[in-house]
Amino acid sequence: MKFGRRWVAMAGLALLTGCSTDQPSCTPQPGLELEAMDIGMGAVPGILAGVNGVPAGLIFDTGAETSVLSPAIAARAHLYFPAENANFHLTGVGGTEQADIATVQDFRLTGARIQNASFVVGKLISAKFAARTGVDGAFGEDFLVNYDLDLNLPDGFITLRPIARCQTVLPPWPGPAVSVPIQFM
Repeated sequence: MKFGRRWVAMAGLALLTGCSTDQPSCTPQPGLELEAMDIGMGAVPGILAGVNGVPAGLIFDTGAETSVLSPAIAARAHLYFPAENANFHLTGVGGTEQADIATVQDFRLTGARIQNASFVVGKLISAKFAARTGVDGAFGEDFLVNYDLDLNLPDGFITLRPIARCQTVLPPWPGPAVSVPIQFM
């Protein structure tokens, strides 16, 4: 099939029209602001949560597919392990460990409450490290996937914002900002 130059030019113009940079921007929605805590791992932030009313320090882990609670916090918080949740293996950077799934009746973050949430319970870190740092688990992508993240670690805050699905997002501060294009392959 042969296309004339005029047709190719018209098709190109139509495609470029759809790529206009004048698309409307949107402002991020207010979110849930969490205080980032130093958990003794350098640049790895932590957050404070409540597990059935028991304080729990969690690693804020954007690289973890699932959130994990330690057996120690599971015992302190009297977590419920449904019989149908058979043991399985949890594999991570440190190797493979036996794990289970428990129901947290009341999971809380600053200003937010989740009822009857399922968490993997398994050995994430050594008991010695947990005692030294106060880390009781990891908060991962199974919860974070529903939010845009604002990581303001120098000022000690992490904000979870409802996903805006905007083409262009204006930052939540009045000063300058730089947009960094990312191309996925």
